[in-house]
Amino acid sequence: MQDLNRDQVLSEVTWDARALEFVADDLKADREIVLAAVTQNIRALEYAAEGLKADREFSLAVVTLNGRALEYAAEELKADREFILTAVTKNGRTLKYAAKKFKGDREIVLAAVTKTGCELYNATNELKGDREIVLAAVTQDSWALQYAAEELKADREIVLAAVTKNGWALAFAANELKTDREIALATMSQDVRALEYVSEELKADRDFILTAVTQNGWVLKYATKELKGDREIVLAAVTQNGCVLKYTTEELKADREIVLAAMAQDSWALTYATVELKADREFVLAAVKHDGGAFEYAAEHLKASGKYVLAAVTQDGRALKHAKKDIRADKRVVLAAVKSNGTALQYARKKAKMDREIVLEAVKSDGGALQYAADKFKVDREIILTALSARNPKQVAIYELISMDLW
Repeated sequence: MQDLNRDQVLSEVTWDARALEFVADDLKADREIVLAAVTQNIRALEYAAEGLKADREFSLAVVTLNGRALEYAAEELKADREFILTAVTKNGRTLKYAAKKFKGDREIVLAAVTKTGCELYNATNELKGDREIVLAAVTQDSWALQYAAEELKADREIVLAAVTKNGWALAFAANELKTDREIALATMSQDVRALEYVSEELKADRDFILTAVTQNGWVLKYATKELKGDREIVLAAVTQNGCVLKYTTEELKADREIVLAAMAQDSWALTYATVELKADREFVLAAVKHDGGAFEYAAEHLKASGKYVLAAVTQDGRALKHAKKDIRADKRVVLAAVKSNGTALQYARKKAKMDREIVLEAVKSDGGALQYAADKFKVDREIILTALSARNPKQVAIYELISMDLW
């Protein structure tokens, strides 16, 4: 590559940084070329001219890009405290490649963890026990708590700062703080899944769980078996998130009030109700009148009953999708469905799609339903104008002008 000109070399190293090893020496001292190479692969800095590696301004630009650049810097820069302090201020990860003496330098480490919290890992043990440094580290990145001295993992303010930023940091806290209500609630607010690290004692605390499920129903998943069968707690939980019905006892999955409360929040919750409740005619009727979407989870024999299908599609026409085939050809049922939601026409049987009254009601509800109608209605002037009007009344006049010759 010695015979390549500058522009050609710049193009080569941008694509493959290793090419820098084989270019002419004067180009290894070219700032733009070397910066392009190290941007592609920091290891290319190994082949840069020694003078460039000793250049303070250039080296700061490179360590800002990648802290590992310090590994290739001139020895005099690696030993220069002012340079290292400036470098970690720009890129905290530079600390990893700094000399050991700087990893014990309080000012340098504080600057590094303020920029990149987990660089606490590279600090000396003494500084891992420095409260100000650790607090700065977890404030920047809560995962840094794992590198703190044991006594600081038991520091309430530090742990609270960490879990407020990332609930999973609770995994690294001292056991005594895993029983702390405020910390547990802060953990839950950030990520409820991190409650797996809360103490068993707190998971069995009725008052705590009741307070917590009111804020986030998913807490029920982490409660003790006994509390998952507590009616008041479960009712509060499903009211906040219907799908946590999944985590309660079979007895409460058969409780009408609880299941209805869960469905009011999310109709999907019916899928977790007992088989008996899904087959209970009175209950299913009440459920689909509240949310037609719940019909999807009703017992199969009810999906063949016109009475229950009609109740469901009246509330949500799309429930027609879950009715048995014969019912989807019933004019009364299909009419109710398309009046509720015109696009329900797509779930009707062919016979219903051939019925002009049904199609007209469907496009009144949603002009887009025309796509599901029998082909003969796609050239029916009244139906087309009704569909256009449902979509955009202004389109009717335009359609009249451009298609008068069709009739």
